[in-house]
This record gives sequence, structure tokens and C-alpha cells, in this order.
Amino acid sequence: MAAATIDNLFSVLPSALSSSLFSEARVVRLAPQQMLFIAGDPGDGCYQVEEGLLKVVAPSPSGGDRILAILGPGELVGELSMIDGLPRSASVSALRESKLSFVSRSVFNAVAHKQPEIYRHIAALVPGALCRKASSSICLTRKSATSTREMNPHDQSRGSINAR
Repeated sequence: MAAATIDNLFSVLPSALSSSLFSEARVVRLAPQQMLFIAGDPGDGCYQVEEGLLKVVAPSPSGGDRILAILGPGELVGELSMIDGLPRSASVSALRESKLSFVSRSVFNAVAHKQPEIYRHIAALVPGALCRKASSSICLTRKSATSTREMNPHDQSRGSINAR
């Protein structure tokens, strides 16, 4: 397994927890240009890039695709959908031959049930992950729905936005 170079779910876990998750990971191989998943697909697990490069895209308002990220060894894709259960928010394809490790939601849930301290590590990562995703319009739609519900139009301390 390639060493993670950025903070992600698996890079911040103690080695025992990470080993528990990866003990049942299955290898997924992609050919160049092969789709891993499409926006709207169920978030059934997450993938760690072991070898190769992946391209993450989302529809842009102008009608084309907007490249959100290029991911290489040690990086994760799909971790938030695995945790929150929402459909995939972007499409992912291989730019070149790639080898991934797939951790299913059921494996994650089984490990979390036996070792609930995993949630403490996830909680430390969520703010950074949300900030990275907030730059995409997809995340903004999730965020704005929550913000609108929380906004009280009579509360002057929260700003001048009047949510109706």
C-alpha cells in the first residue's frame, strides 16, 4: 500500500484501525478512461489510490464538465458518501491504468461498531474535507440547504440575509 501524503481518513487513523479497515479491502483495477463511478451513484464505499491517476469531475453550469481534482497514490475518493450515505456528488474516471483499494460501507460500519473510536478521528477530518468540497457547487447545494434552515430572519446577529 502506498503511503498517504495528505490528511485523509486512513492517513490519520492509528495503524490498528487502518489495518482493520484494509484487511478486507478489495483491489479494483481501472484501464485508462474507465469510469469508477458516476455522480448520483450510491456511495457504497471509498477507494484509496494505490497506483495511477484519477480525474474527479462534476457538471458545470455552462454544460461541460468541471475538473474538481486529479488524485494520485495515497489519496481517497468517495469517503464522504461512504459516511453520510448520500449519492456520489461527482464522477470519477482513470486517467491512466490505476490500482485502487476499495473499503465498502459494510466493512467500515463493522469496524466502527467494534472500534467506535474511529469516529473521533473522522470528526477531526470533517471540517477540512467540507472546506475542500465547498469550492464545488455540488457541496454548496448541500451546505445552503442546511444554512437556510438554520438562518433566523429575525436574528440580526447572523447577518443581513433574510431566508424565506
